[in-house]
Amino acid sequence: MLRLLPFLLGALLVFVPVQAQAQASFDVGVRAGLNSTNLDSDFDTDARQGLNAGVFTTLLMPRVPFDLQLEVLFTQKGGDQDLRLNAGAVLSRDEEGREATLENDTVIRDQFRASYLEIPLLAKVPLDVAPRVDVHLFVGPAVSLRLSEDVSFSPSEWDINLPLEDEPVTLQRGAQTDQFFNNVDFGAALGGDITFDLGLVKPILDIRYVYGLASNLSTELGRPSGISNRALSVSLGVAL
Repeated sequence: MLRLLPFLLGALLVFVPVQAQAQASFDVGVRAGLNSTNLDSDFDTDARQGLNAGVFTTLLMPRVPFDLQLEVLFTQKGGDQDLRLNAGAVLSRDEEGREATLENDTVIRDQFRASYLEIPLLAKVPLDVAPRVDVHLFVGPAVSLRLSEDVSFSPSEWDINLPLEDEPVTLQRGAQTDQFFNNVDFGAALGGDITFDLGLVKPILDIRYVYGLASNLSTELGRPSGISNRALSVSLGVAL
């Protein structure tokens, strides 16, 4: 999947006029901060907090009205979900229309955690504010490669009524071991930053929202049919 990186690097040059490249310069830097993330799903979810950190390079192009910035970030996403099911709720139906139902009222707590290598490519429009202070608005695609995930459900057992059973049957739940999030996630990043030019270094405050465009599908009982990531990030960085 890291083969995607050369293509994104090449995109820095494909859409830039040749004469602009001749006068362009580069900034490189690092950034780190916090995420407040959530899941867009069929059910209400609670936000979770995570980290983001990584490196970036910015192609500064004086002959065109925007700059290009490529980033490689470690970022944590996910959310928590409370699913309330009443006794008698239908969990599934077989081919003959017989229903498996829940024996008791149950509140299911789902916890979704995922870590990604995120690679945004941003078009940054500079705004004139003050000498030695640069403000940018930016937008662009973000490709995320799943590094790890931790998905769990509680309570660990449900009592259900099956069509051919006289007594409730216990369905074992608990920590999810199968993969839930997709290996590759796609999103759109938009936001802004403010840079203070101090000479040798340029401190940066960055605020952005990453809107997930791909669904992470699930077929497990009691889980949403599709979810997508949402992330609000605030970070501090420095360009050299």
